[in-house]
Amino acid sequence: DLGHICKITVNTTGCNTHDKSGYAYVGYLAGYAENTYVKKLEVDNSDMTLDVRNHDSYNDNIGVGGLIGHYHNTIESRFENIHYYGESNFRIEATLQRGISSAGGIVGHLVTEAKLVIGDISIKNSSDRESYIAANTFDGSSQTNCYAGGLFARIDGSTVESNADFKDCI
Repeated sequence: DLGHICKITVNTTGCNTHDKSGYAYVGYLAGYAENTYVKKLEVDNSDMTLDVRNHDSYNDNIGVGGLIGHYHNTIESRFENIHYYGESNFRIEATLQRGISSAGGIVGHLVTEAKLVIGDISIKNSSDRESYIAANTFDGSSQTNCYAGGLFARIDGSTVESNADFKDCI
């Protein structure tokens, strides 16, 4: 139980990676997490900016998430009672030259080898300014797979299920 996170400022605007390893994971809570149970989390996402770019490398994976950049579970895990709220806009963005670019409201890249149960999750913003989640390539001719999603950008695996709390939110 992570409890309430109150007004954390994470601003990685212009974060350019030149890492030749091919992986860049950035999240509001964690860049990478494995077999983590997330419950009862409230986050003020006012003015949150997670913006990761890689100009140099040509076979990269970038995962940017409002909560976790890359999540991998091998045992049953849960995400429930997660609430993002804010009074100003937020921006989550992943951009690279070639490879896989994933940007999600909760998780950028999700790999499931065991059941992941999704409960009550909400992302609310009361600002009249635009908020967005985007996965991009630097130019239209590059070979980039771009994934963007409100909760999860890219899911590898087939064991994600929603419980009644999640279904009641829709």
